[in-house]
Amino acid sequence: DLMPIRRDIVFETHRDAILVIDDQCRVIDTNRRFRETFESSISLIGSGFKDFLAENLEIPQPDFSPKNISYEFSIKTQPNLFWELLISPLDVGKNVPNGHIITIRDVTDKKEAEREILATNLRLKEQLSEIAGLQNRLREEAIRDHLTGLYNRRYLHEVLSQAIPHALRKNEVLSFALFDIDKFKKVNDTYGHDTGDEVLVSFSNFLLENIRKDDTVCRFGGEEFMVVFINAAKEDAINRVEIWQRDLVGHQLSQTAAEVKITFSCGIVSFPQDGEDMDSLFKKADVCLYQAKAAGRNRIIAA
Repeated sequence: DLMPIRRDIVFETHRDAILVIDDQCRVIDTNRRFRETFESSISLIGSGFKDFLAENLEIPQPDFSPKNISYEFSIKTQPNLFWELLISPLDVGKNVPNGHIITIRDVTDKKEAEREILATNLRLKEQLSEIAGLQNRLREEAIRDHLTGLYNRRYLHEVLSQAIPHALRKNEVLSFALFDIDKFKKVNDTYGHDTGDEVLVSFSNFLLENIRKDDTVCRFGGEEFMVVFINAAKEDAINRVEIWQRDLVGHQLSQTAAEVKITFSCGIVSFPQDGEDMDSLFKKADVCLYQAKAAGRNRIIAA
């Protein structure tokens, strides 16, 4: 037969420190773990719980309410240990006064686990931030021209895939100006590719300085560039490009070869007047650009 386990043995051998008080806050029982953990200069049984607290000032002053309440605390003499104080109401019948069971347990392992989780989460957050930053840098590298820093043709396709439907819904006009630096090969042959690169960067900056906030400029390839004028009629685009054509005459493009001067040819088209998709608009802009160069260069031709 199984012998019933005595309640007092369970109480005495419990791994948590346990103290029982009556409804007058007098100590009526403690277990071995409590006595070993909290040595007292007074006899606790029959004394007030406040007397015990007076000797253990770092233990929180509990609130004896009908509900379970817990507190966490640490002791200066044991800075590496963390404790939890649990107050549970006691109701054992009419003939026994109501009171509370006070359980004090070592939660050091729990706190250390929580700290490790917090540290792990922080490291994970930092890693995710680094990954997000790397992804942003990789995306920037994927959509930027490495020489000029302008957006590339790939980015232009991304922008127009949204801008064209938006303009269609809003009944707005988009204008496209395709530029080609005239006789750029001669610049490279005469002054070298370093100067040629300097001219490409300077021309890119010239375009950036003159476009509006909502407009987009990209390096289309080689010495070709495209500017997308948002909500701008073809006539407006032509007028702006004509101003740029005049301003470029006195613009210094090279620090190493100040005598380098360039002109550009330009083809201009508009959506939806000259095409309803990117491919048709690009083709028409390219045709206009070819006509400008064939007519002697340094010209602007619109569809």
